[in-house]
Amino acid sequence: MSDPNPSAPNVGAGWRKQQLPPGRARCRCHDAAAPWRVGRPAKPAATVAIVGVGAVGVAVISYLERAAADAAVPLSILAFDGAPTFGPGIAYQSDAPSMLLNRTADRMSILDESPDDFANWLARKCGERLDDSYVPRSVFGEYLQSRLQETVSCLRAAGSDVALIREAVQSIRRQRSGFELFTSQDRHCADYVILCTGNTVPSRVDHLQGSPGFHLSPYPVERLAREIPKTDSVAILGTRLAAVDASLGLLAAGHKGPLIMTSRGGRLPAVQDRCKTRALTRLSRQRIGRERSRRGGSFPMRAVLRLVLEELRAAYPPGFKLRHIRNKLTSPADRFRQHVLTAQFTDQIWQSILVSLNDLIGQIWDGLDETAKQKFVQRDESRYLADRVPIPLSSARRLLAAIESGDVRILPGFAAASPAAGSGFDIWTRSGAGPQSAIRVDHLIDATGFACTPRRRLGHFYERLIEDGLVRAHPYGGIAVDFETNQIADQKARPLEGLYAIGNMTKGTYFFCSVLELNVRHARRVAHHVLSLICRKSAGAAERSASVLPSNMTGTALERGPALQPYI
Repeated sequence: MSDPNPSAPNVGAGWRKQQLPPGRARCRCHDAAAPWRVGRPAKPAATVAIVGVGAVGVAVISYLERAAADAAVPLSILAFDGAPTFGPGIAYQSDAPSMLLNRTADRMSILDESPDDFANWLARKCGERLDDSYVPRSVFGEYLQSRLQETVSCLRAAGSDVALIREAVQSIRRQRSGFELFTSQDRHCADYVILCTGNTVPSRVDHLQGSPGFHLSPYPVERLAREIPKTDSVAILGTRLAAVDASLGLLAAGHKGPLIMTSRGGRLPAVQDRCKTRALTRLSRQRIGRERSRRGGSFPMRAVLRLVLEELRAAYPPGFKLRHIRNKLTSPADRFRQHVLTAQFTDQIWQSILVSLNDLIGQIWDGLDETAKQKFVQRDESRYLADRVPIPLSSARRLLAAIESGDVRILPGFAAASPAAGSGFDIWTRSGAGPQSAIRVDHLIDATGFACTPRRRLGHFYERLIEDGLVRAHPYGGIAVDFETNQIADQKARPLEGLYAIGNMTKGTYFFCSVLELNVRHARRVAHHVLSLICRKSAGAAERSASVLPSNMTGTALERGPALQPYI
């Protein structure tokens, strides 16, 4: 897809870019002479800034367009992203065809009410239904660009202003009315700000940045394969999805040197073959709410496990025991081999139940008592995510073949990585209470992912917002947001009206924020909340204006404009 705004490589159509000296930045948002205002049928009711235009950002823009159309309210939308292309983000950028989605096409969409939107788009593109297929991630990136282009066209046709600004927002300042956003080049004003920054958490081994042979991210894997000589030794830090991508991508590109995947536990992802959701018969929002009320506001982990076990027993044949689905093998390779065999020959009912829990996981996390949350984060989170975020069976078979042939080695017990004398890196591991041992490699790839875990740095942008007192860090990772609205919570735990966050950085509040469908649901909620506030304020302004008009003007001038009703 071409850029939705090809005529202006850095900003929206009609904006003129200029370098401004520090302290002399001029905000165009309230410039009456700005050329992009000319010819509009109505002044935008508010300016909404979206920081980050990956999959979640596209979903937000899509829902803002729908909500604005329903309320007959034109908007001014400023969408910021420093990436070369709007839409795909890191996850769905152009990359090797071997990089597959870990969900089938019929379970990918940026529209909550149309879960088959991507599958329908794909059918029109390919001329056949591929609903049960795992397609390359870059194809989903094309879908995101297509949807963004259509949405921007609809917004502009309805009288809204849209500026796609190819710059990263570096800081945000709260004003008496709205917010100021600062990039390296300019300053912008907005009434509402929605943070959709995606995966911005820095590396776990960022002390190695700048070292020859260190790769901060495995993406895009095509670039990785070009930069690493095919006979060099490579250590991949991590054993989950990103690490699997790096291994399979390098092998597909013809890499012949040693490949080592290392992490503390060495646990590889579970495996799925067209896993579908299933109707839950025991777990529901109502039952979780009753459990919470019965226990005085929160519940222990054992209450959750009891409810999940009830669901499993209802789904499996009589006589089901939890040990029937446990994989107790200790060797990472043996455990992974068992996952592959199970996915090939049995119906993975437990995975279907975990997938179906997506609708409830935030409510469950919010209801857990603090002791349960602390223990889960410290002991069980990594194991849960490895089982909850599986890889396709086709990818698992390729990885298992590479492990059994010796092309890939799984090394548990990771302790540290350091630059080696001369060149390369020493990878330190420990088995039990024994001494550390080191393996030397030519290249090190950080594929630990971008999880916002406690004590992990949040990146310069969010750390600056915390320093400025605009947001606060959440004790379980990311930043604190209001559970009901996604509005960012200030230092006193109060929701900041007009400032929202969606996605990975809200992990402490919602826990499981790496699944697109949940973030799409939050995007819909935030867009509706924003339009509700806009309409309420517009209606209040209209009432105040009517109260000061001469009696002979009421019912005439005010009625010429569209009636603004609160958007529900």
